[in-house]
Amino acid sequence: MIIDTHVHMWDLKQLSLPWLEVSPTFKVFNRSLDPDDYGEDVAEIPLEKAIFIETDVAPQQLDKEVELVTEICRRADNPFCGMVIGVDFFARSFRDYIDRHARNPFVKGVRRPVVMPDHRVEHFYPEDTIIDHLHYVGQKGLHVEICFRYQDLHFAIELAKHCPETQFVLNHCGNPLADPVKELPTVWQEAIARLGALENVACKISGIIDIGNADVWQLTDTSKVVDICVEAFGEDRICFGSNWPVCWMRTTIKDWYEFLIAHLAQSYNDSLRRKFFYGNAVKIYRL
Repeated sequence: MIIDTHVHMWDLKQLSLPWLEVSPTFKVFNRSLDPDDYGEDVAEIPLEKAIFIETDVAPQQLDKEVELVTEICRRADNPFCGMVIGVDFFARSFRDYIDRHARNPFVKGVRRPVVMPDHRVEHFYPEDTIIDHLHYVGQKGLHVEICFRYQDLHFAIELAKHCPETQFVLNHCGNPLADPVKELPTVWQEAIARLGALENVACKISGIIDIGNADVWQLTDTSKVVDICVEAFGEDRICFGSNWPVCWMRTTIKDWYEFLIAHLAQSYNDSLRRKFFYGNAVKIYRL
């Protein structure tokens, strides 16, 4: 059985996702997606549970997204059992927002992605406000998901070092922009090694199937990224994520899952595979 720790959904009748307008590439996602759509795509894999990940909605709709996904998690007709909610780390109402949603049993963590061209990672320079807020998230029993460009992972390293009691989860292997015709960036490899050395950081192996050179890319081109992350974080701090529906840009959940099953079976033992697909997610997301 597996737990998918990285799934997006949205109801465009009730939510606004500004990033859908950033690139023509995203037009495929410009429609509402719900648990039934996801269920169709996972019908052929042994899925048991799934975690919803916030979708970078318009700031004024953060609470609305939590409300909508909470109702989904309460239903017994789908695998969703938890969520990582969107957050504005710099809002004056930050603590009130965290207090309100930390009481929700389905809320497991928070995230603010910094990957689009208009996202300003320098806002995450480890100064008093951001450090205080990251500490507070951990104190409330939640974790922080990191979704930065690989060039900006030095910020993630400093934040995690300043907040050793807060659990961090690196999304998408740190977004290495893997391209099969080029070497993986040295700065990414060095950052992964440094993040892996921090016991309060886990790594989600996800989101690396929708990057790279579209004309020559193959699933097997991600093998080196997987191996580097496994070596850095070890078998106890890695977990599986599909990044549905963004994975549609290159492949399907079924193909991604089958690739990982084959690669891990060839290179790693049963204990690691069980932890990767299930056990570690139970711990990280407190299921």
